[in-house]
Amino acid sequence: MRLSSKKLTTFLGIQKDLLPLYRLLELGVRERCGDGGEIRVEDNEIIFSEGADYLWISIPMEVKTYNPLPFLLVTFQLPYQVKGLRITGTINLERELWAHDALVGRPEDIDEWLLAMIEKGHKFILQRVRARQAFHRHWCRSCPRVGQA
Repeated sequence: MRLSSKKLTTFLGIQKDLLPLYRLLELGVRERCGDGGEIRVEDNEIIFSEGADYLWISIPMEVKTYNPLPFLLVTFQLPYQVKGLRITGTINLERELWAHDALVGRPEDIDEWLLAMIEKGHKFILQRVRARQAFHRHWCRSCPRVGQA
């Protein structure tokens, strides 16, 4: 589940000083969420996926004046909205699905709180995937059109 160094270097571009920070975050995610799934680079983000996407890491284009350090934007999903100083933005994607943004600019930012939020989001997404698969299996068996295909 580890992202290749070549893809990661290309993703980071001139912000190569973020490599150790990303690797620390990736290690924490793998320890909490397991080595299953995949990590891929799409457009301007690194996406962690296991049946469905559960974590996005990007480099914001605009560095705010209050945070002169280069940083990663970490986006995770939960079935409820989390509010607090560490959350820089939230979006209600659909009923009982919220995307949360948090900034990571120092190793200390990859702490128990952040990893616990990512782990909760991962578990939530896995439950959702399993529920949808069960629904789909049941629906396909009971749908006459699917049985005829």
